[in-house]
Formats: sequence, C-alpha cells, structure tokens
Amino acid sequence: MSCNRSILRPVGLFIGRCATKLPRYSRDSAVTSRFNHRTSGAADNPPPLRLSVIRWALLAILVLIVSWIVWSWADVEDRSARATASLTTTGGLGGCVYLTVRYRKQELEEKKHDADTQHKDEDDLAATIDALSSDSPLRRLTGARQLIVRADAQLHDDTRQRIIDIICGHLRLQRFATLSDVDQLIELLLLEALTSHFKKDPPPGVTSWKELRLDLRGAHLSQPVDFSDCEFRAASDWRDIRFRCDADFSNTCFKISPSFSGAGFQGRADFSGCRFESDDHINFLQCTFHQEVAFVGASFHGAITFGHNIPNSDEEYRSDETTDMCESDYYGDRVESDTSDADLEPQQVTFGGSADFSSAVFHESARFGDTDTNTPRASRYFSVFEGDATFDGAHFLSSASFQSCGFERGASFKLTSTLARPADEEPTTDAMHNDNRTIFRGSAMFNDIAVSGRMDFDYTVWHDTVNFAGCYVDTEDLSSGAPSRSRVTSAVFSFTDASIRCAKHDCTGDRMWPPGVALKEGDTGDIPIEARCPKCDH
Repeated sequence: MSCNRSILRPVGLFIGRCATKLPRYSRDSAVTSRFNHRTSGAADNPPPLRLSVIRWALLAILVLIVSWIVWSWADVEDRSARATASLTTTGGLGGCVYLTVRYRKQELEEKKHDADTQHKDEDDLAATIDALSSDSPLRRLTGARQLIVRADAQLHDDTRQRIIDIICGHLRLQRFATLSDVDQLIELLLLEALTSHFKKDPPPGVTSWKELRLDLRGAHLSQPVDFSDCEFRAASDWRDIRFRCDADFSNTCFKISPSFSGAGFQGRADFSGCRFESDDHINFLQCTFHQEVAFVGASFHGAITFGHNIPNSDEEYRSDETTDMCESDYYGDRVESDTSDADLEPQQVTFGGSADFSSAVFHESARFGDTDTNTPRASRYFSVFEGDATFDGAHFLSSASFQSCGFERGASFKLTSTLARPADEEPTTDAMHNDNRTIFRGSAMFNDIAVSGRMDFDYTVWHDTVNFAGCYVDTEDLSSGAPSRSRVTSAVFSFTDASIRCAKHDCTGDRMWPPGVALKEGDTGDIPIEARCPKCDH
C-alpha cells in the first residue's frame, strides 16, 4: 500500500501543475460572449476546461491502476521496475492531455483574433464608405483612396468582391448633370483602380481581380475608360452603361459573355483584338455607337446580335427621326462638357460613325438584323450604319443576317490588305482561298437592306444561301421589314472575282441577287457576271 501511495503522489502533483497553469474558462465571461457574437455560424462552445481536466485526471488514475495490474501479471519481479513502467505509461497519457489542452487553447485564441480582426475590418470599411458618401469633398476623396488601399490589403476574395461592388455601386449612382470637379476626380481614381486590377498582367504591387465579378450596369462614366489588355474571367455586366468619352477594350478577353445591351458610347469605342471566348450569346441589342467603333480582329465564339427594335408604329419612327440624334452636328468629334444624360440615351441608329469589323471571326451566327415575318414584331430588330461599314476579311463561320439594315455610305466585304486576326486563331479557309478574303460559310441574308453608296463584295467567298431580295425598302412601308433612315439615292453592287458556285454546281438552293446585277447565262448562270465559280475553274 505504501508503494501505491508513492506512485500516486507524483501523478497527482503532475496533474495539479497542469491544472494550475491553465487559464480559467467561464461560459458567461465577457470575452466568450463577445467572441460568440462576432463569429456567427461557429461551432458550439467547447466544455469548460476544469471539467475536461477532471475527466482526464480520472482517466489517468484509471490507466495507472490498469497498467499497475498489467505489469503485475508480467514477468517482472522487481517492484521498482513495475512502478517505472506504470508511471511511464501514465506520464505519456498526461503529456497527450497537456498537448491537447494547449492546442485547444491556441485554437480559441486564434479564432478570437480572427473575429477581432474581422470586426475591425468591418468598422474600417464602414468608416471608409461613410467618408465616400460625405458632403465634404476632401473626405470623399480620402474615402475613395482608402477604399482602393483596403482592396489591395485584403487577402480574401469575398472581401475584395464586396469592395468591387461598393466601387461599382458608387459609379452607378452618379449622373453627368450633378458631377462636380471632385466627383470627376473620384470617378477617375475608381476607374483607374478597376482597370489596373483587371489587367492580364497587373502592375507590381497591384492584386489581380480577374476572378471577380464586375457590375457597371446603368453607370454614367464621364471620364475616358481604358480596359485594354484586361481579362474578365467572371461575369461582367455593362447593360445600359453610358460612356461620355472614349472607351478602349482592345485586346481584352471575356471568359464569360458580357452584355452591352442598351449601352451608349458617345466617344470612340475600340474592341480591336477583343476575344469573347464563351459560347454563350453576346448581346449588343439596343446599343448605340455615336462615333466610330472598331472590332478589327475581334473573335466571337458565341452568337452575337447588334441592332435596335422596330418601332411599333409609323408615328413612333418618324418621331425618332426628329430627335437631336438625327441633326447633322449631333455626332461631333468631341463631346461638349455640358452633355446631359438625355443626350446619351440610345437611339435608333446603331452605328453613328464608321464601323470596322475587318478580320473579325464570327464562330456562331452574326445577326445585325432580323425582320423575318415569322419573328414576333416585338423581337424584330435592324441596324443602321450612318458611316462606313467595313467587313473586309471577316469570316462568318455560321449564318450572317443583315436583314433590313440601312447602309447610308455603303459597305465593304472585300479582302483585307492587313490581316489583324489573333495569332492563335485557327485558319478558317481551305487551300483554295486566301485567309484575307471575306468568307460566308453559312447563309448570308441581305434581304430588304437599304443602300446608299457602294456595296463591295469583290473576292468574297460564298458557301451557302445568298439572299438580296427586296433591297430597296420603301421608307413609308413597314409591311415587308424595317424602314431605312433615308431613301436610297444610288447603289452600286460589285462582285468582281467573287467566289460563288454557279447553278450547275450549286447545292444550296435558290439565291436572290440585287436588282440590276447582271448574271451569267447558261449552265454557269445564277451568279453575277463578274464572279467566278470555283468548281468550274477546277
């Protein structure tokens, strides 16, 4: 018995030391209450440490007794050897208990620290937002700078996403008529922050936001916007946005198809080299480009639509023709500083300046107009090109529809002198044709178009149905399609050296050519006289 007492005494002292070194834990303490309040969704509170220590102590005593009995059965005659073995077993268990308790203590401290840090970040972010919405110009400017700094300091994407949403929300609230000089400076700072963080290769010290969403729908931006060489891997929403100055999206990559429906570009717009890599629909319906726009070398992997809906009545259309947009000085070279929000509302004209789609690749359908009688009237749309329309070297790999479109300065679909397609774009032609020709692999619908000027299809390659029926649409007659904005005064169609299968080798069905275009006779007929049949040439 005396030996047993000598064994249990050091074990009790060891457990006592462990218990005295541990901090007291109270479920009702203020620290615990504050922690539980700030970490919603956390696990249930662990059992009090005192109770845990008592349980482990009882277990240690039980292990000591069992180990003493087990070692008594073993072939060990020396009592001191049995005592040493029993104490070693119990001591190892005690060490495990101590490490477990220390781990739980450290885990609680880390959770509390994270909760305190999150609470401080929330307070700082709330103060920054309050400064951004202050009546003081200096505080607003300071708040904008602090918001950008906090975005770079954050390590979690969910917090960065919140800051991006705050930036976009601030930009969506402002309007041109109420912008002060400080507001314009704040807008410039926020736009520069967005453009630099969405770059494919952000500048040193700037974190990448490529994986995060961008929602600028309805924003009115008074400053030039430079989103060139950016990459949007998440959704981006540009619906009903207004650009008062130039907007540059050149060489930008959209992993998810964006929507620019209802957007208004008052300045020049540049989408050259832009890549729309998703197979989803790309929506530019109701979008107005007041000055020149360039999609040179752009790649569209999804179906794309441009145009405006057909007015519901003749009166509605004629009222559109009397708006400021139709005045000769409406599309100036630059935008005056007093431009109002109403001036930037989308109008019936889709392309007010030149539209350049040279070397663009349309992998799916490209629709600039759809006025088919089978389409509900509310869903019909068409595009008006008031400037030069250039599609030189464009590749339409699926159907192309220009139904009821108005070309007030003609259009060019001939070969391009400079190939501007991306280097990694796969060749889309066969060995018979050069890559810089304009190619229609699917059906090409030009029925009911209104043309004033030259329609140049020299060296164009046609693989499927061609329809130019009803080219001269009466502006007063809406029964057969959309009205044009001006009567056709003169139109010249050129098909010099165009590659079109003749009637003898045609497998695509009937074709309708513009009135006045001379066709070949005999078996090689049904194509313009200046065109050639690739089958007959071989």
